[in-house]
Amino acid sequence: MAQGIMGGMTNYEDQSIRDILEDIKGWVSYTEEIKSLTETGIDILKNNGYWSNIPYNFRATLLSSIKCQNTFLNDLQLVINAIEQDRLSLREVNIIKRIGKNAIEYNTEYGKSYKEESRWKKYGNKDFQVAENLYAKGRDYFVTMQDASNISGRLPDYINTNPHSVNQTIYQTINGNGNMVAGNNSGTMNKIEINESQFSNDIESAVENLKSRQDIDDQLRKYITEILEESKSAVQQGDLDAQANSKIKMKSFLMGAGANATNLVNLLGSYFSIASYFQF
Repeated sequence: MAQGIMGGMTNYEDQSIRDILEDIKGWVSYTEEIKSLTETGIDILKNNGYWSNIPYNFRATLLSSIKCQNTFLNDLQLVINAIEQDRLSLREVNIIKRIGKNAIEYNTEYGKSYKEESRWKKYGNKDFQVAENLYAKGRDYFVTMQDASNISGRLPDYINTNPHSVNQTIYQTINGNGNMVAGNNSGTMNKIEINESQFSNDIESAVENLKSRQDIDDQLRKYITEILEESKSAVQQGDLDAQANSKIKMKSFLMGAGANATNLVNLLGSYFSIASYFQF
């Protein structure tokens, strides 16, 4: 990796986009490693009855860091895809900047929540050593991820200013069984009926189908499954804002999925209600 010796202090001004891509891919592996370590450590502490001895704020920090790392994994994959496809945009710059900001906040929170109480610390106790290791490894991780802030200052140099053709569609949805989805595409208005029950069944079938596909990356599979579940819930609840948001997320996701987008569209497009909802 091209990172500096001191975590969060790497100078990316003289590094190429390939150097940066190497670091970001390394962050994905590092994030998966620390996330697994944290989850395993928490399970050990719970099984041994020591989890309740740990102050609430530090427990909350550990648990929320896992959610943060899941977000990092999704966001980092979007940035990797954009770089590899030469489609880097301001969106990816902002994503990296946000990762750096969150890392700085978690670095501070780890120190604050771990050190605010001392009575629970039993040096030499094997369970305390597990908790102490979670603190040390977790904080080191977020210190390293602070480098994302430094990368965000370099990435704008690599933004691709050439326009990419995007098929823009405007949606309007009327909810309930027999939903009517209206799409305006290049001046052509069409209406397709969406049955709530059929849509839910198709979502469930598509999610199961995704699990068996070996040609789709695990992180992409996980993220698109989340979008499909959100879409199903939005339609069931008749939430227009949530429906619009799920469609925007799907479009953004497929734009960043690179070569995998074709496989995903072909799979989801085989379900009429899903294809109609997302206007594939």
